[in-house]
Amino acid sequence: MPLVEYSDSEGSVNSDSAPSPAVTSNAKRKRAPSPSPADSAKQTLPPLPSTFHDLYASASRLSNTDDPSLHAGRQRQIPHVEGNWPSHVYIEWIPTTEQYTLLESIVDQVNKRRDDVETDGRHVHSLLRSDLGAPLPLHISLSRPIVLRGEQRHDFLHDLTARIRKLGMQPFTLHAIHGADWVANHDDTRWFLVLRLERDKGDSLNKLLWVSNQTVKEYGQFGLYEKQIPLPADRQMPNRKQRRIGGSEEADLSMHFHISIAWTLASPRVEEQTRVLGPSEGGSEEEGLGVNVEVVKVKIGNNINSVALADVRSTAANGILA
Repeated sequence: MPLVEYSDSEGSVNSDSAPSPAVTSNAKRKRAPSPSPADSAKQTLPPLPSTFHDLYASASRLSNTDDPSLHAGRQRQIPHVEGNWPSHVYIEWIPTTEQYTLLESIVDQVNKRRDDVETDGRHVHSLLRSDLGAPLPLHISLSRPIVLRGEQRHDFLHDLTARIRKLGMQPFTLHAIHGADWVANHDDTRWFLVLRLERDKGDSLNKLLWVSNQTVKEYGQFGLYEKQIPLPADRQMPNRKQRRIGGSEEADLSMHFHISIAWTLASPRVEEQTRVLGPSEGGSEEEGLGVNVEVVKVKIGNNINSVALADVRSTAANGILA
């Protein structure tokens, strides 16, 4: 049910009701302004549930074909095939208002420092807000964009949830390293402006990546930040799970972890790749760029499932995979 704020003239007070004796005896006395329904709603409405953003995380599909003109020149990484379900494992981060302000200042500074920013290829596109200006959740990837067949969805979610449950992991906090950096996607078609993340004390992020990689490789997919393992020639999943051997499960991959805040199609110059912003310009742990990790998100098609670290229960945002 949508949340609607009404104007004062549309309040719930019945204008036909009789005035109180106090008002009748002194009509000229100034009455204290009563709070509007909008103000009352703001005071009484409970906070939005943590899964609220999941309901609106996927944009409507504009085309089944790869049409870069629909999305600022970006190329589809995984071609659309009927019966395939694009999927992703990640940790979601919703910055505070102050954190959004800091991140937006970083993107603005980078755009000001680049030459010919009005050219689409050079312009840095922010990932912080939607086309309507609403703040967008950011994320830390625990998998590449992968593809599942329809019959594999439930098994994949079950297997990954079981492995996270086995870790017995509690919620933890990550912190961004000073400054920002550039990272290319695996086929060098886009560059991302990112915040690097420090390795947490319990190495929890590495552990979550290990179980995610172990699971996706059993379904014939590439492991994130590991040596690539070839997919079947037609890039479609076999009907049955196939265990693939590759990469060390215990490898320290924490140097790769990051949060993307903007992107561009043009490769940054060498000087831009080695230094984007210094510690005094890009923010730090002391300025509040901490990321609290309580839930792992598993997006399968348009369905987003949450696996909470505290009690490790899996729920589907729209009930399809529950």
